[in-house]
Amino acid sequence: MPLLSTLQQFTTHRPDNVRTGAHATNANSVKKPSFHRLKIKVSSFLTSLTHWTGRVWKMRSKRIFTIQELQDLGFQVIDWDGRNPHVFIDDDDRVFVILAGTPALSDREPISSTNESVLDTPTPRRWAHVIRACEHTMCSVLMEGKRRGLFKKSTESHRRGDFHALACGVSFGGGQRKPMNLVQTPKYKALLVKKLLDDVNIQTVAKFQSDSLKAYAPKIHEYQADRLSALYHHDSSLSPNFPNSIYPAATFNLGPASVTAMHIDTANAESLLCAITAFGNYDPIQGGHLVLFDLGAAIVFPPGSTILIPSALLRHGNTQIQEGEMRLSFTQYCAGGLLRWIKHGYRSDKSFRKTYGEEHWRRKLREADGSPDKRKRDGLRSSPLVFTTI
Repeated sequence: MPLLSTLQQFTTHRPDNVRTGAHATNANSVKKPSFHRLKIKVSSFLTSLTHWTGRVWKMRSKRIFTIQELQDLGFQVIDWDGRNPHVFIDDDDRVFVILAGTPALSDREPISSTNESVLDTPTPRRWAHVIRACEHTMCSVLMEGKRRGLFKKSTESHRRGDFHALACGVSFGGGQRKPMNLVQTPKYKALLVKKLLDDVNIQTVAKFQSDSLKAYAPKIHEYQADRLSALYHHDSSLSPNFPNSIYPAATFNLGPASVTAMHIDTANAESLLCAITAFGNYDPIQGGHLVLFDLGAAIVFPPGSTILIPSALLRHGNTQIQEGEMRLSFTQYCAGGLLRWIKHGYRSDKSFRKTYGEEHWRRKLREADGSPDKRKRDGLRSSPLVFTTI
């Protein structure tokens, strides 16, 4: 039996509160989606004690399922073309999962670039060429990292799977005393990260991920933008990865076979959506699906397409790809600790304790933080559907 098969009725639904007209954003890059209702409530997944970071869940296995194994367990396969967008909403019309697809421009206009380092000739290219150029850069970083000894067999295995990865950007948590850009050492690691971030094609993908969030979940985008803008104004030492993306942090999963075991990104912000773009030469019908274990669903996830999910709430992963195939991915996200730091007046819990003393610091912290129920309501308030017709 599936864990929670809520996608059995894959029926189009158009909510009553859809906005139209001038409020539409990024009309040149995103497409008008189809709507689908999930017979669930987002609030049922908001189970963490703090409601800043994600759902607490202990990972017990790194098993990567095949698509046949999941079907035998009763999982439903969502056959998606990877191009046309679909927005999944819960019973309260809250955006939950976004299959963003590919940019609207990719269907009719070339996306120009002068990044000759990844091209034989600097001719205009469509989205498929942008994706191939990203793959070229990511593969070259992987090979260079292996040559320099940065990527070894011992570093390939981690809790999400067995592949090489590089994380970068602004984060807070894991013992950090304050928000900071992730330190990239040794020096050649920093150079490899810079090569990824400076690539115009990767910047194009990062922008599309951010544009998709703004178009399909504008309140979530606004919530995130307002708080991060205040953070960067407060601390000028913090440097986002991309000037054209709302997300403060990113991970490049460099493969060569980037498929993840079932996991939850517990450090990510509970009420925000993580963006994922897949790359490679794998057959998306046979493998590489995005598996949403709590929904009993496996979504066909073709190379070059983008999906946004609440990665801090849903157990997710991928299916196995076939031997000899390559799969890479690029994700953007926001740490929940950043939002808490901002809410606390740019201070940590320890700073509260030092400022107010043993007698008063907990009360002051509760006053600043709000009750868990209030934080839960605030998180939900940031994510109701306010879609803009494209």
